[in-house]
Amino acid sequence: MLSTGDLQNYLRKLQTELRLIKFRDVDYKSLYAGNPCEFLKIYHYVFLDFNPLFAKNLLDKCNCDFYGKTDSHFIDTMYKALRDHFSYKPPVTKEQFFITGFAERKLQM
Repeated sequence: MLSTGDLQNYLRKLQTELRLIKFRDVDYKSLYAGNPCEFLKIYHYVFLDFNPLFAKNLLDKCNCDFYGKTDSHFIDTMYKALRDHFSYKPPVTKEQFFITGFAERKLQM
């Protein structure tokens, strides 16, 4: 688990990563506040749009279909993929993800 206490640094790291994948539609104030809608936009882009082959691979390898899902089901599927395919446990629960706050933990994802 990553340490806490450096929200600005996590935000800068994410900003760098988002530039690398050419994701530009970001409201950093919303990320700083832990707004789930802003994080969802990023995850939708990463898991669906950035590399369609990646989404197909997740579907084939771990039966994780991200298309046509409600936000809740999308996050359920994303957490399943992270857990089963990448052996990663997100630092926030699904319930915490959908409330504003927990910004630092969400940025660690």
